[in-house]
Amino acid sequence: MSIVARHFAATPERLPSATWNKITALVCSGEQKATAEFQKVAGLASSVIADRSMENHPLIIVNDGPRLRVYCLYGDKAISEDDRNEAPLSWNPVAGKWHGYLPCGAEDFDEYASLVKSQSSRFSVYNVEEGFEQDEGKPENEKAAVAAGGLKIDWEAFSKK
Repeated sequence: MSIVARHFAATPERLPSATWNKITALVCSGEQKATAEFQKVAGLASSVIADRSMENHPLIIVNDGPRLRVYCLYGDKAISEDDRNEAPLSWNPVAGKWHGYLPCGAEDFDEYASLVKSQSSRFSVYNVEEGFEQDEGKPENEKAAVAAGGLKIDWEAFSKK
């Protein structure tokens, strides 16, 4: 599985709602059904952007293609274009079966989880303190992969020169 990241300027360059609209435009590329799903969670997503959760914990879009991670830049990084990457994607991350995961702090997790569930079947939230549980290819998931008949990965071999 490959992972592609994009970094969007947020505050003070853009209001949280304008940042979400910019993310929506890039990810959905005019797909009306996907755009409608993104609009359903616009308020919650704007709140997540406003509380700076997406600075270190991305919006994650999972589908059959590469996994998309969308981060936000704040303060001087948002104003400077050095770290910004809002370039178009080479594939459609909302084609076919896709699901979006918004980051959420532990203190708001239960409230946000029920709220997003009531708004969209295509989005969920993940607890930033626990991380994104569907991350594949990490050592903590190795036992599950082996149990499912997958290959065992020699992580030490990757770190050797």
